[in-house]
Amino acid sequence: MLLQQASERLYQQRLVVSARQQADERTYLLLAATLDADTRQQLDALLQPDATRGYTPLSWLGRPSRDHNADNLLDALAKLQTVRAWAIDDWNLAAVPPARIQHLAQIARRSSNQALQRKVPQRRYPTLMAFLADARERLTDEILDLYDHRIAQTFRDAKNDLRDHQLQLTDSLQKQDWVLGQIASVVLDDAVAAHQVRPRILEVISILLANS
Repeated sequence: MLLQQASERLYQQRLVVSARQQADERTYLLLAATLDADTRQQLDALLQPDATRGYTPLSWLGRPSRDHNADNLLDALAKLQTVRAWAIDDWNLAAVPPARIQHLAQIARRSSNQALQRKVPQRRYPTLMAFLADARERLTDEILDLYDHRIAQTFRDAKNDLRDHQLQLTDSLQKQDWVLGQIASVVLDDAVAAHQVRPRILEVISILLANS
């Protein structure tokens, strides 16, 4: 009885594996059928190291932003512009379930450059195509997230700048009030002769400048 159950379970597992393999093959065939020689060459170029960056375009496109600063936002925009240059909408992606596209994109992100190069063309190209299609959606979401964070940070910075300005303005007004009070006390002091008013006012101002 146990042996029979084990055999049935093994048989079912083989069916599942076989079904997945067949689904993979259908996906590869559907995607690869849309490619011409130029597109294949361009896809292979994703796996070639870029002399200016020191790593492959695929690696660059797959790197998520680590911060929300302006440089990262510009870098994400450059990535999206690069991805949008591909004729992704002309590929037969609508015939493939989104889960399969994400699965292939995940393979591309997790595989080493050498592993992808070793894949047979019928598998390598669909994997890279799925990566680009997924990257277009992912980068769009990432840019929106970066933009939201930049707006929030700009608002916080502006709020802090306004607070600092208000504090400085309050301090300046307090000093002005003190000077005006001192000047008024000199002008209104009957003990100060008319010819002494101007020298006394200048003395008050010099004290303020010395203590500022």
